[in-house]
Amino acid sequence: VVIFYLIITAVIIGVLAPIYHYADDMFVSSELAQYQTTLDNGAGELSSIVSGISNANYFTRRGDSFLSLRYSAEGQLNPVTLMEQQNILKGYFVQQSAILEAGLLFAEDLVLSTTWVFYPGVSVSYYPDMFHCMGLSFDEWHRLLRGNGSGFLPAADYTIRSKGAFRAVVYTMPWLNDGIMYALIPVEKLEALFLPRGAAQEISVSLRATDGTL
Repeated sequence: VVIFYLIITAVIIGVLAPIYHYADDMFVSSELAQYQTTLDNGAGELSSIVSGISNANYFTRRGDSFLSLRYSAEGQLNPVTLMEQQNILKGYFVQQSAILEAGLLFAEDLVLSTTWVFYPGVSVSYYPDMFHCMGLSFDEWHRLLRGNGSGFLPAADYTIRSKGAFRAVVYTMPWLNDGIMYALIPVEKLEALFLPRGAAQEISVSLRATDGTL
């Protein structure tokens, strides 16, 4: 009887084992295909985001109002003009839901962003209590962006009064000869682009330029 049951068990195992391995391979292949599709879609969406920043950079450099703002003396600035320019800038990024904050940094320390304005010595100056990047001063952060040229900087901790605290990467592009356009993308937004829903917490995504940076 024992031998009979052993034979039956061996037959069952012999039949089920290949089925199990086949099902396991199918599951793994399905998971890999899902991740590959998500990565491909995320890369496409990120490319679209970068293109949107590039387009905004192009049109603001061609806009007379932004150019005149760039060369305005401090006494020539007024809140109405700045608000008008801010609304125009917002319009360039309204479709970019992954971008939390974007702005223009000028050589004269005028900063015009989608949520705030900074100009030393005038009433619309909100920096530094409006915006923080880790422990960097404004000048240190500005030099960091200027030295980056075009591309992503590694993730850092940011705090914006109207947005709260978050971790984000920043994408920069030169604006004319000495200005900078920047866009902040929260890390959680990037994770949503590249990781499927319910992905295991130990899975991570590394974003790298073609030269291996970031």
